[in-house]
Amino acid sequence: MIEAARRRYARPDPELLATIEAGFQQVRTPLEHLKTACLEIARRPGGVPALRRYYDQLWMQLFSHHRYETVVMTGRRAAQLRVARLAAAATQRYPDLHVAARIRPSVVGQVVDAAVARPLGKLGWKLSDPFWPRDAWIKQTFFAQVERGRRKLRDIHAAAPSKRATPTIDPRHRKFSYPIDASMSDLDLVERALDDIVVARGAYYAEVGVRDFSRILDQAAAVAAAQDMRVIELWCWLLSPEHDSADSSPDICDDLAVADVGFGPGIYSDDLLPDSHPNCWCSMEPVWSSPGAAEDPSYSPPAVPADYEDRVRSLMSAAQEH
Repeated sequence: MIEAARRRYARPDPELLATIEAGFQQVRTPLEHLKTACLEIARRPGGVPALRRYYDQLWMQLFSHHRYETVVMTGRRAAQLRVARLAAAATQRYPDLHVAARIRPSVVGQVVDAAVARPLGKLGWKLSDPFWPRDAWIKQTFFAQVERGRRKLRDIHAAAPSKRATPTIDPRHRKFSYPIDASMSDLDLVERALDDIVVARGAYYAEVGVRDFSRILDQAAAVAAAQDMRVIELWCWLLSPEHDSADSSPDICDDLAVADVGFGPGIYSDDLLPDSHPNCWCSMEPVWSSPGAAEDPSYSPPAVPADYEDRVRSLMSAAQEH
């Protein structure tokens, strides 16, 4: 790792942070509605088996579509903010060139449409899919936790009253986040598991989707607007100020901030920009043309080395192996 003095830092835009936080709030509400509907099914005579039959339908009706709409809406707002911020910076830097007027009005819509249609991850899933990769894990873990609780309750009721110990967390199944005692019912177990798995983990993974898709659109919109303005030459990888104290650090972001793939440490061309990891708050900021170069119609940006894309892909592959 190259010395820290060569690493660059930038705090995320406050408006972007506020937009993403609003998205977080909007994906949490339907999960509470989903919890209420699941409890209503569990109260009926069919109980947990009935809930197992209706769970997927409830998930799609009460949560997955709302999650998709929230992620896309938040990402669109993030893209709009980034384009506006770039346009304002360009106007201040080149007051006589009117470069912001070159940005197509449709640029954000085109970026959003392309991102929504693009398959994601190794599984090739899409944002519009009713079930995301982690959704199956949430369902499986939820019902497994309920069944473990029911078995534990049967053991408790089968024991002699004198041997019914003070409730403790079962040491064999540390995924229980609460004690189980003889006073609990199946409905209590369902409610606890809904809170612990469906609501808590569902909210977490939905928030990751909001944050990561907003960041993808933020950068994609910036690159598209930059190509319209023609006054941004390269992009610089900037670490978030909190990065060094994160549990995941050092990680791929540290490598991207200092790697030299032909333009200097942490500098990249929009021919191929590196990807970030989930939950990343680092950013790509523009390297502007000099005023003289921006005014010269014959000026060309720095030439991209022939092996540039291979070097970026090699950097990403090496970082992912760690």
